[in-house]
Amino acid sequence: MEGVSWMKPGAILLFLMLVILVFLGGCGSSGRSVFKGPSSWSYNAAGDSLGLEAFLDLPDTEQARRRELATAWRLRARKSRHLDIIIHALNNAGGLAPDDPETWLAQARLGRWVGGYVHTVAWLDNAAAAVRYLGEGLETLPENRESPHWALARETALLRGWLHYDRAEWHEGLSWVNPLARRGSGDAQVMLLRGLLAGGAANHSLAMKMAEDIERNDVFDSDAPWIKATLDRARGFHRESLNHLIGLRPDGDRAAECWREMGEVAEQEEKFSNARQYYRESFHSLPFPDTAPIERILFPRLGRDPHRREIEFWLAFDRYYVTGSLSAYTGYAWARFLVGEGKSEREFWAGQAVNGAGILLRKGMDQAWSLRIRGLVFLETGQFEQSLEDLRKCSSQLKEKGLEDPLVEAGLGRILLHKERYHAARPYLRRAVALDPGNAQAWADLGLSLVLSEDQEGAKNALDRSIQLDQTSATAWYNRGLLYLRAGEFAKAETDLAEAIRLAPGNQEVMKLLQRAHTLQRKGIKQ
Repeated sequence: MEGVSWMKPGAILLFLMLVILVFLGGCGSSGRSVFKGPSSWSYNAAGDSLGLEAFLDLPDTEQARRRELATAWRLRARKSRHLDIIIHALNNAGGLAPDDPETWLAQARLGRWVGGYVHTVAWLDNAAAAVRYLGEGLETLPENRESPHWALARETALLRGWLHYDRAEWHEGLSWVNPLARRGSGDAQVMLLRGLLAGGAANHSLAMKMAEDIERNDVFDSDAPWIKATLDRARGFHRESLNHLIGLRPDGDRAAECWREMGEVAEQEEKFSNARQYYRESFHSLPFPDTAPIERILFPRLGRDPHRREIEFWLAFDRYYVTGSLSAYTGYAWARFLVGEGKSEREFWAGQAVNGAGILLRKGMDQAWSLRIRGLVFLETGQFEQSLEDLRKCSSQLKEKGLEDPLVEAGLGRILLHKERYHAARPYLRRAVALDPGNAQAWADLGLSLVLSEDQEGAKNALDRSIQLDQTSATAWYNRGLLYLRAGEFAKAETDLAEAIRLAPGNQEVMKLLQRAHTLQRKGIKQ
């Protein structure tokens, strides 16, 4: 296909960045202090870090030396009240002596809140490997329940379950918790988590059984209403869900999680003052003393709110969602993705936006707008099939509400253009520029679709408009150069393509077309 609707230089992002700057204006914190994380989450010396198998191959004397050093690091972690020091010290201890599951579990407990999903999964994988080395695992629990290591296997499985609960991966969480339930009844933590996961999966019989078992033990326990609220929420009964939660004062080990879900349900019901109160309680209930690396951010929720209603969430180490509005965090992650510098930064925030949108979708929150964010991230990262599916669903859901979104329509047009479906792309692109006449990228894409459909006059008008809006758009200059080339106006084509290569140096597609225009101009050949 001739044309570069897909070109990456500034044209594609400039309009989006201008849009997002409005949102970034809503970002605030109380005493913003940026923490990048404890030594980039690395070990003191990478060469000292070994996997479990490599560690076990070391001579006994070397293993003993490393365990002694690891003990010193764990002691430092226990004595410190600073999160970055604690995590860094535990990282070093785990790297030195990876056969101790307690080190990895200590990291995972913190990582669930302040270390992100990837780090926490890695720490739990290491914990599971260390537990298996000790001869314990879920498959051996029935016979070894009195073993001192049984608690480590149980804690590993429970943390896996809680991590899946955080991500609304209900069935995955149950796959870790159900084996624990089969190996002993009456475990309060197992009953709570199993009930919450069953509720999230809309498994009425199991969720209610767990709630009733808890009530038999303590009728005033807040865990039973929490489970019932999760079940009603999964079934779409949001008002009933909130009724279960209003008046609760969770104060146990899982208070932060309970307050957070209370905030989500209130937010879903647009009881924003309640949501803010519950989210603040969640933050104050976090299971660690140091909150210095955590900042409070105010940011608009997803959606088209005429009041640009901002709601708070808390961010650890300038990147990881802790608690508060996941809707606002997902929008914030999208904003950070758009303005991110460098490949790794953009990839990180792309992942956070996609993960946040996925969790919201599984929880039934902000459905159309979560599809929009995820679809646009997929589009910007070249995952066209996933983007097409999400943006189509988003467009359909918005239309049911009597709404249209210019970026969604432009995105659908761009994907169809990429698939060489020029006629199918045109209606979406026309709607995009009608909804937002300032979208230079959409005008450039519309111009290309018209070039390839032989509507030369329409194409020139669209491309002129795109260049007028954004003279740094290599895409628009290229597409207009293509238009002139196909029309036999080689001098104009050469001028536009030279500008495109100036803006996108090294682009081979542009270079080839420029050379072709130059050759045809020099020979005076008419196409």
